[in-house]
Amino acid sequence: MKTTDPRQTWWFWRSVQERLITFALALVSPLKGKRYRVVLKNEGTGYHDSKRRVIQANPAMFSEQPPSVQFRATQGLLAHEVAHALFTGAWPEARENLLCQMTNILEDERIERSVSGFYPGIAPAIRLLGDLCLGEMKGGESDSQWQAFSCCLAWRWAHSPTCEARMFRQLRVQPAGVALWSKVRVLVEEAWTAPDTATVIELAR
Repeated sequence: MKTTDPRQTWWFWRSVQERLITFALALVSPLKGKRYRVVLKNEGTGYHDSKRRVIQANPAMFSEQPPSVQFRATQGLLAHEVAHALFTGAWPEARENLLCQMTNILEDERIERSVSGFYPGIAPAIRLLGDLCLGEMKGGESDSQWQAFSCCLAWRWAHSPTCEARMFRQLRVQPAGVALWSKVRVLVEEAWTAPDTATVIELAR
């Protein structure tokens, strides 16, 4: 007789979905007059759509983890998307694809710090999400610019629990990539404490 793996189905329960949705709606409540819809879907990672007022998160991102870990990680992901709703105030033109990617990398850390200050109780869930994301990062880029680009993402998760040397080993960053990263690291960290998204965009450029 086959049994269903609870690691895959924990979020199918309506009561669990309601807890997660209520959690996200409570976090986004300071945006008075803007009613958001929260969607849980086994697709991608997550996103915030300010025009349609939708916050979506994938509860199955870390399907090999125990259900309790996946639940907390999903809370972290929902908090992350709520942080965009609360604190992201601008964005580059869609045609500037690479700039959009870099802005997102830098802005993600800025808004997570902002929402953790606003709601200190959610900081552990956001940290858990970051630890899981860092654990799944792999290297393999041969171009030094792309190696440095990967470091811009990884460093926001790696700077506290680990060190640069370990990050370089995990991402297999070569000396040329390390040298380029050393030039841009100060800009990355400056973006984390920028006053607004417009400043982050300029640093991303």
